[in-house]
Amino acid sequence: MDPGFTWVDEPAGLEELAARLDRYHRLALDTEADGFHAYRPRLCLLQLGWEEGDGVGVALVDVPALGGRLGPLGRILADPAVEVIAHGADYDVRLLARDAGVDLRGLWDTQAAARLLGLRRTGLAALAEEIAGTSLSKAARKVDWSRRPLPPAALRYAADDVRPLFAIRDELARRLAEAGREGWAREEFRRLEEVRAPGDERAPTPEELVARFRGAGRYDPRRRAILAEILAWREAEARRRGRPAVHVLSPEAIRRIVEDPPASLEDLAARGLPERVLRRYGRDVLAAVRRGHRAPPLPRPRGRAAGRAPEGVHRLVRRLKEVRDRRARELGIEPGVLCPGAAIETVVRGAAASGDLPGEAELVAAGLLPWQAREVLDSFREALAESLPGKGGTT
Repeated sequence: MDPGFTWVDEPAGLEELAARLDRYHRLALDTEADGFHAYRPRLCLLQLGWEEGDGVGVALVDVPALGGRLGPLGRILADPAVEVIAHGADYDVRLLARDAGVDLRGLWDTQAAARLLGLRRTGLAALAEEIAGTSLSKAARKVDWSRRPLPPAALRYAADDVRPLFAIRDELARRLAEAGREGWAREEFRRLEEVRAPGDERAPTPEELVARFRGAGRYDPRRRAILAEILAWREAEARRRGRPAVHVLSPEAIRRIVEDPPASLEDLAARGLPERVLRRYGRDVLAAVRRGHRAPPLPRPRGRAAGRAPEGVHRLVRRLKEVRDRRARELGIEPGVLCPGAAIETVVRGAAASGDLPGEAELVAAGLLPWQAREVLDSFREALAESLPGKGGTT
């Protein structure tokens, strides 16, 4: 037991904590997972804060020790009448739903609120310093949260992350009300409550791995084929070991290999690979390179699977992005917060196919929230009307 928090790793302690929290109408929440140390991150720690007197009480819940069963605590977190304050909560929501069966409700996300206000720095440490006057340590960010016992510095880090959330929430709520953006925030929070981890946890294809690899677009088709084989081998090895793929072979090492493919262990050593990597994986990497040489060249993708969009559609997408960017500047928020680029392409494709100007319902169907749709609707319709055949323009 640390005087700064309560450690909960037994069902009796969980029952006691739930009974204690049952009388509060708002809580602060954070989670920790072993994402830096596992192939498939798991929920390892749940941090909960509550206001008591002039301070904040904190409990750290050892989720693996409880078998992922949060019992009565899960009921509290799923109660929409209890406000749950979190920061950048999409990851927390996914973990709680997948690993603890908790559908979080009553969410109030401080990062989402900060973005809706157009704040330049929206990280938790920045907001804690600016609003709560608190300095948060970054020392334990890469801790293996699955290890037990956790070091004292990690426990302090975990507890400190929830303490400033109440002060940050209250100040951001004041600013949202002042800006008339409370409704925007409510819509964002409800959307975040529905975020879930993908149900399909199959291994990605080599083509998908290449598409995700930074800088792959600059390689010629033969080097892309070599890259695909190396990434496919690395992914399989990472899954087998239960470790992150980056711990098997770093992106920097992969780039050196792909850009100057080795033919021997000596060549591979000359690419600057650590001795332990050479001993463990040298022959596997060389085999992947040889497979890449034998495989058909892998060309760069030439558009979406549904077919490359006509140039007229691309021009319209660029035009709507200009319109979106201008409106975002007027509102003082980032363009992606106002309207994601993927939604713009969906809107344009739909309008080009139907020949009709979209309404609010079509924008919402394209992935926008109602507040976003209302803010861009008129300007999008005006821009589309200038270009769609029969609406005053041509494509």
